[in-house]
Amino acid sequence: MAPGRQPLVGHMPVLARDVVGFFESLRDVGDVVEIRFGRRPVHVITDAELVHRAMGAGPDDVVQGRLYDKLARVAGDGVACTDGPGHLDQRRALLPAFRPARTEQFAGVVREEALALSRSWRPGQPVDLLRDLYRLTTRTTARALLGGDLDDADTNWLADNIPFLFGIFALQTLSPSDLLEHLPTATNRRYADVRRRLRSIVDGVVSRNHGDGDDIVSTLRRAHRGRDVGADDRRLADEVATILVTAIEPAATVIAWTFYHLARDPAVEARAHADPAYLGRVITEVLRLRHPIYFVMRRTLRPVRLGPYELPAGADVLWSNAAIHRDAAAFPDPHVFDPDRWTSAGPPPRHFLPFGGGAHKCLGHRFARSEIEVVVATITARWRLRLDPDEEIPLGVLHPDRMPMSVVARDGVPS
Repeated sequence: MAPGRQPLVGHMPVLARDVVGFFESLRDVGDVVEIRFGRRPVHVITDAELVHRAMGAGPDDVVQGRLYDKLARVAGDGVACTDGPGHLDQRRALLPAFRPARTEQFAGVVREEALALSRSWRPGQPVDLLRDLYRLTTRTTARALLGGDLDDADTNWLADNIPFLFGIFALQTLSPSDLLEHLPTATNRRYADVRRRLRSIVDGVVSRNHGDGDDIVSTLRRAHRGRDVGADDRRLADEVATILVTAIEPAATVIAWTFYHLARDPAVEARAHADPAYLGRVITEVLRLRHPIYFVMRRTLRPVRLGPYELPAGADVLWSNAAIHRDAAAFPDPHVFDPDRWTSAGPPPRHFLPFGGGAHKCLGHRFARSEIEVVVATITARWRLRLDPDEEIPLGVLHPDRMPMSVVARDGVPS
């Protein structure tokens, strides 16, 4: 049992102070450590090799867990929330929409949207970077993956509310009791309203799509032709909801962190502007140090052995990619932002999991990486972003509420 447990609330107080820091500290306790969400036991895997074994476990042994139960309340039976043969069928149906040629087309859409954002700024202007990037990634997701079928009102609403949903999923997962979700609080009422509006937007996207495009909805509709239309539309709506929830927030957050670290170190910023390969290493280091997912979870269906540890059937299992990325055994000085650590062979591959792994590895990982690279390169070609010298966001924060910056035009680049 991890130290710091308190009656009734378990380890919630220490988790509330610093989620990633707490998971990092468990490495000194053991390779598999029991903690408590309230009274609920959760088994945290801190060893990278055992994490890979858990990710590779079959659907008869391990399924998506508590975190994905919360996501499923919004995304239904989307690909992120399912397991087994059905999950594999969903991945196969989605794969054509993520083929390499589509990634190249996607890059063109992203570049257009990044240029539009860049041209909307003026020298010296203060910008709400996170808000602008949420809107940017919402537009790129809508255009590249959903056929552009979102008007400005829905696009801006999604950009303003998807980050709220992201936070709610983590909050509900860590909650000491599911009963708290049913209290008439302002947060719970907003969550219910957001969930209804999101599903209404998704239903509209699906109903207007007739399967004649190159987007994900068209791809899936063609794959499912001949099946029950009502059931098909429900499946499509679940996939669209999954894409919106999982694609918008993480990409925007990683892009924002990239600009944050460029602004914090002018020497890094100058090298990144001059050397695209170095900029790629900067982004990789951001994915390591500021990984946008605090933790993932699974649930065992029967007793599962991980090395010398046997987990019982029905156990909640958790690991933190962010904490794995800060293991000093793989990354010397793990809390230091150092893009040059990626110039050599790099860390053991089991210690770097920016897009997960196993049967549930992110389907859109090439899209996401391309989007991040294109947005950062396009904007830094025109602007330097400046941060208040006193603005330092602790390493324990992966999803800041705000990231105010100002923009400075590069010499010789028309504003």
